[in-house]
Amino acid sequence: THCVVYVEKDKNGKLKYSLQDGPSYTGTFVDNELLANNERRIIFNGTLFTIGATSIILHTPETTD
Repeated sequence: THCVVYVEKDKNGKLKYSLQDGPSYTGTFVDNELLANNERRIIFNGTLFTIGATSIILHTPETTD
């Protein structure tokens, strides 16, 4: 497992996202910062994370509040 992305609801029912390193051999980066083995970081809409040679930008669903 390279990393895990968690999607959970907070106490108000709003989605929240976090990413945890696997640990991995090549590292997991959040906004170009290397995570420690098994480190978990909260991520938000627009967060860039990189696993291996793949970079991903998190896009969360639009809210209609």
